[in-house]
Amino acid sequence: MCSWGGMETSEINVGTHEELCGFEFIREVYLPASVETIAAHAFQNCVNLECIHLPSRLRSIGTHAFARCHRLKQIEVPKDTIIEYQAFFMSGTNVIRV
Repeated sequence: MCSWGGMETSEINVGTHEELCGFEFIREVYLPASVETIAAHAFQNCVNLECIHLPSRLRSIGTHAFARCHRLKQIEVPKDTIIEYQAFFMSGTNVIRV
């Protein structure tokens, strides 16, 4: 499990491949309520990511943010969140607006 519990930021950008993106240990992510943006490529190639908990104030999900997250079968996204083109490219994720 991976968590950003106390992070003081409104944007999550873990997609720099030198950091966390694509690491096989990421299975579940809890984003803090302060997160408003998931940057492009943030979780790309996190092939074992199964569950992500998004905050209700999330405003946008960037291009390829969850590309190739093959185990992420379903995600609940706040209804007003902007989802950029191909945010879930080659993932097969079912996006549910809540």
